[in-house]
Amino acid sequence: MGDISCPYRAISIEIVLEMCKMMEDEWLDVTYNKFAVAEEAAFYLIAFCCALRGEEVPKTDLNGIIKYWESSGAANPEHVVVPLLGCFKGETGINYHLMPLVSRT
Repeated sequence: MGDISCPYRAISIEIVLEMCKMMEDEWLDVTYNKFAVAEEAAFYLIAFCCALRGEEVPKTDLNGIIKYWESSGAANPEHVVVPLLGCFKGETGINYHLMPLVSRT
């Protein structure tokens, strides 16, 4: 109760960058759980960079990211492939819906 929700309002790049700085500080702080920080950062960045809604981000398949990591050049990737699995944009849930993201814009 009391939360202000604006579901149709976009998040600006400045807000995303500030969230990244905050998560970087949490990552360096030993009192935080690194897995939880990485999970939260991945959620925000995948949602923002792929232009996904909140309920679509959990359809990201982490095993698929690892699978396609080698093809993107793991040492210095020019792009990262984000595979979504499930009934997404007309897909049947059997095959991946691949969304490539560039590492730097």
